[in-house]
Amino acid sequence: MSFASSDMLAQFVEEWATVGPSAWDRAWSRLPFELGDMIAQLIGASAASSTATSSLSAAFVAIESCFRFPAAQRRLVTTQLEQSPGRRFWQRQAGLDETVVRSWDGRTIATDTLLGSIDERTAIVMLSNDYATGEAGIDLKRIVAAAHDVDGYVILDCSTTAGAIPMDVESLGVDFAVGRTDGWFCGGTPAGWLFVHPELIDQLEPATAGWGVGGDPTWPDPDPVGIGRFLDGPPDPAALYALKAGLEPIVEIGIETVRITSLNATGWLIEQAIDAGLTVTSDTTADRGPIVTLEVSDAYRIQAGLHALDVRVGTAGPDEISLGPHFYNDKADFDAFTDTIRSIDHG
Repeated sequence: MSFASSDMLAQFVEEWATVGPSAWDRAWSRLPFELGDMIAQLIGASAASSTATSSLSAAFVAIESCFRFPAAQRRLVTTQLEQSPGRRFWQRQAGLDETVVRSWDGRTIATDTLLGSIDERTAIVMLSNDYATGEAGIDLKRIVAAAHDVDGYVILDCSTTAGAIPMDVESLGVDFAVGRTDGWFCGGTPAGWLFVHPELIDQLEPATAGWGVGGDPTWPDPDPVGIGRFLDGPPDPAALYALKAGLEPIVEIGIETVRITSLNATGWLIEQAIDAGLTVTSDTTADRGPIVTLEVSDAYRIQAGLHALDVRVGTAGPDEISLGPHFYNDKADFDAFTDTIRSIDHG
């Protein structure tokens, strides 16, 4: 949680109490676009191409509402490593048939294998940016070109990387990028965000209600424009103020500096873990991602023990825990972590 979060939420309460509905005209209606421009700086996108959304699912709904694919083009191409809820959404909501590209090692995807699954039946290619980066990452430009050659669209889920790794979604040519606002964005509540390639913003016709600056929160915007056409109605100003508090220091520091800090932090963690006799199961090269995974005897027991000591980690299956150090962590945090996990694992 950012130190500024309480101040931002207090600002929301003060505006609510003092000006009431007038706050929509003064500040609240602009929040999705203001934050979208901040996110754009972190993902390599143009201003006015991104927006905060009420949730990650809302971003998928906005994209899906743009299309009515013909019967001969009903394929979703994705991968075994895809953890995004988008897989389920595109199958159940859009009724697409799923083609899943397998990973030979459980961690990487071969570009040529993925390319071989894209043909004239492909409507959507949906990938996660976490396995599209690093030494063994897929060649996204080739994937995008192949999808566009058959009139398909590419969605990049950046939930596990945006805010920690520099990216350039616009020059890659992806049609859409989505993500969550908790995690690396330090946004607290799990709202979402959506990038639409500038060439598509006015070309597509989303069926969502839309939202515009100065909009009336009690009624759909009669004439939303630009990226606002992809919103599903008025935003949640409290959630977006919390997100603003998380984004501001990241934008101020700069994503390149955050990446350097991440590499230093994950390097320290990897070194400490090896010294503690733990097995590192994630990438340890200079191209590694922002998350370190460690092999342990019982991941869920280890996680519960760490959480009881207010040390927050994730799990990557029954035998792995995952750690995502951010720009605010320091070496003392990692020293304390390795001491703690060693005592729990051997306890």
